[in-house]
Amino acid sequence: MARGNGTATVEAGTEGAAPAKKELTPEEQEKRKQRRQLRSYIVVPMPANMKSIFETEAAQAEKPAGVFIRDLLASQRGIEIPVSVSTPRRKYATDEEREAAQKTRRETRSNTMKALFAQFNALKAQGLSVEQATAQAAANVADGTPVPETAVPATA
Repeated sequence: MARGNGTATVEAGTEGAAPAKKELTPEEQEKRKQRRQLRSYIVVPMPANMKSIFETEAAQAEKPAGVFIRDLLASQRGIEIPVSVSTPRRKYATDEEREAAQKTRRETRSNTMKALFAQFNALKAQGLSVEQATAQAAANVADGTPVPETAVPATA
């Protein structure tokens, strides 16, 4: 299970910009700490046949293996596990926001590919080998170096 550092990633609204980190409010950080304190884990090594038995029983009960084993142990010890409802984290508030972010990523990727091919073709026209042109085009696009004017085909 991944552990966070108290920050959440939020998609940036600008094209080509890296996602900005959104700091959680102190209240949100405190809630997260309290939830983590309620959880604890015990890792138990077991032979493959024992694991397969638990997995089979969990499948019959239509539960994940971890939940099945936890509930099994709790019932044997007479412990009542509180019902917790967790909602999955949503990166985007609306479908429109998600689709807009996907469109921005597609456009950025497309523009990068166009720039790479333009740089590559310009460098090939200057007589560089394929390997040299590939490496130099990648470096030029990463640095933001424009395509040389001599390599841009004239439009009539």
